Amino acid sequence: MTTPPFRAHNQGVEAIEIERALADLPGLQITRSQGRLQVRIPAIQDEIWLTPEAVLQLKPIFGPRGERALEIALGDGDEVQPLIVTADDVVFEPAAESSVLDTQIAVTVSNMPHLMAYSEMERDSKALAVRCQESAELNLAGLGGTVLLLRCAIAGAMKLGMRPTISVACWHSVWTEFDEDLLLPPFRADPRWDEILEEARSIPLTATPAAAPAHFDSASLTQSDFSVPRVSFGRIDEDLVEAWRQWIRVSPEVFAECLLDGLPDAEALVAIYPDGGGEASLRIYADEAPVGLLQVGFSFPNNDFNLDEIRIADPAKGSGLFQRLLFNTERLGELLGFDQLRVHATGIGSYALAALGYPRTPELRRRTK
Repeated sequence: MTTPPFRAHNQGVEAIEIERALADLPGLQITRSQGRLQVRIPAIQDEIWLTPEAVLQLKPIFGPRGERALEIALGDGDEVQPLIVTADDVVFEPAAESSVLDTQIAVTVSNMPHLMAYSEMERDSKALAVRCQESAELNLAGLGGTVLLLRCAIAGAMKLGMRPTISVACWHSVWTEFDEDLLLPPFRADPRWDEILEEARSIPLTATPAAAPAHFDSASLTQSDFSVPRVSFGRIDEDLVEAWRQWIRVSPEVFAECLLDGLPDAEALVAIYPDGGGEASLRIYADEAPVGLLQVGFSFPNNDFNLDEIRIADPAKGSGLFQRLLFNTERLGELLGFDQLRVHATGIGSYALAALGYPRTPELRRRTK
């Protein structure tokens, strides 16, 4: 096996360099202990442990919401894995199925993500526990796959020194209920899992599903509902009201909040047509000067949601604005009920559309996808 290219140029990063890089993320609590760095993330009430010798590369990046983040390449023997740290979350690689199952037969999860956020793992674990408590009819084959996926995610977090007790408690409640019905091979013995499970047993499973969005009563929609700050809906008349009632499942206010989220100096123009087509354009300003443009188009009858253009002016490049615009666009598509986002990248404008996906480091991306 050849030596990973990271090793050819890096023999570990000095602890002080890691501390300085992490210091750019507000709220993290960093301490040194026995030659390692303990990095506590208060937002998730957990911490990671970093051995400087295992840190091969540090790369400041922007997260999907445009927030600052640090991408870390971690080496373990001949293996290199990505770790992304933000001010309020940790994104890591789930453990391989073979590392948690005690069997000679290859068992894989077809939709295993190459990366998972700690917050996603905890959210999905809670949701699974609630669904199994409340639903009388469950697809056991699908449930088995979800149980294995989450076990791999939890094991991936544990490799970083984390103690995801809530996720373990939720996972164990499902396993205890269904166990052999899931037709999974036995799990490998893991003393650290047993230790965290003991702690997790004291956690009451009183989680409830997240509150559903407020119901939109389209029948009560009036022209006055289109008076939304920083958004123009063109000519506001009964034709607009009727088109919105027929095609849009959220209020104009909620639509605007999603489109403008995290962009206090942006203005939008939104149009919706009787045939179910529509478009939205967003202009972003800094010190009253335009620095960004977003244009999306959609058709409800054709189930098309298209990102037509993003332009970022030089003063806003490298600020995370691109990631924020893409994040808002994806959320808007989900909010409106579209299945996918189509991106038209022509290279025309102030930049060519950046490659999407994480990790950002090309070699790490090749290793994980």
